[in-house]
Amino acid sequence: TEPQVTLAVAEAFEEAGHASTLFLSNSMPVRDAEAFMYPQCSDGVCMKRISVNRGASGIDGIISTAAGFASSSQSPTTLLIGDVAALHDINGLHTLNVDFFPSSSAPLSTVVVNNNGGGIFSFLPISKHGDDVGFEEYFGTPTDSFSFSSAAKASGIPYSSASTFSGFKKEYKDALKAGKH
Repeated sequence: TEPQVTLAVAEAFEEAGHASTLFLSNSMPVRDAEAFMYPQCSDGVCMKRISVNRGASGIDGIISTAAGFASSSQSPTTLLIGDVAALHDINGLHTLNVDFFPSSSAPLSTVVVNNNGGGIFSFLPISKHGDDVGFEEYFGTPTDSFSFSSAAKASGIPYSSASTFSGFKKEYKDALKAGKH
């Protein structure tokens, strides 16, 4: 679940033993972090900075914005983004390819919460009317026909996937240790 991903990121930051930076996407990641991310840091070791691109920006361009942020921060950065927001800037993955990303910049690990469109619109009052108003037809955002693995391969960047809390936490910690985009 989204809250478990948020918790795993917070715990991995804490266990890493060095300061990292977190960039949160609009939509559910920023809301989940606000509700569930309470890392226990000793002497501020786990997180150097948390940033978000909010306001009228919507979900367009989040990957590209996070890549620029990571490049300028000079700190290993993690982007936590939902699948729909990732699709709105999928070409931004190409900028993470080591052939294009400045070698002097800190790495950006991108965590895509791939949950078939999440469901942020289910929080709207109209959702309680369901099929009577065609809620899924007009407000659903299915992403199950898209392959993030193929997008990563096409962009020339590493990819891994996990479907359990412990599996995700292990994959994420391995990515942090590798220090690669």
